[in-house]
Amino acid sequence: MSNIILKTCAGCGVAGFVLAAAMAYGTVPVNNSAVAVLDLDRVQQEADAYEKVKTETEKHVSALKARFIDEETALTQKGVELKKKIDAAGGKTAGFEKEIQKFNQELIEFQRKVRFQSELIARAKNAAIAQVSPIAQSLLKEISQKKGLSIILPRPYVTYHTPNVDITDDFIKLLDDKNIQVNYPDPAQFTVPVVANQGASQKATEQKPEEKSAESK
Repeated sequence: MSNIILKTCAGCGVAGFVLAAAMAYGTVPVNNSAVAVLDLDRVQQEADAYEKVKTETEKHVSALKARFIDEETALTQKGVELKKKIDAAGGKTAGFEKEIQKFNQELIEFQRKVRFQSELIARAKNAAIAQVSPIAQSLLKEISQKKGLSIILPRPYVTYHTPNVDITDDFIKLLDDKNIQVNYPDPAQFTVPVVANQGASQKATEQKPEEKSAESK
């Protein structure tokens, strides 16, 4: 389960937002262009605003793990018991088809629920990061104007650079000086589009809590 959560949430990092900002104020490199490098990993790890997003995301991920731990444990035990039966029968699955099918369906449903909740967290994280993005873009423009930069390159895409062209420290300091108050939204307020062929039962499961409550009345 943890891998599902981590893989889902990993796709909504800071890099995409800062990268867009970094490239927005650059031009095609030509002779005598002033170039700077921004280390996106350091920004994500060290800037206060992004640290707040990371901390809140970790809280929600931990709560999600705790929420599903009992169900995960029960499924694991069920899988162990089913394997024991098959092993006792010489490894042959004949006669266990229905049990195997039922177990696989339960496992798929469990993974789907975890992925769905993880996607809500990912959307909340993106919404929190989006609060920082306009300020980050403004600061990159400010730095580029002060230093006369023609282009700012994101560190992951730079094979080599000399230390004097790295503006990461300046950027992090300016960002921290803004003392950005990030309002991390409740993941439950978001929705995830339902694919048509997933069926009505999944749509019902993925309704927001307040929608289900209204229908029950």
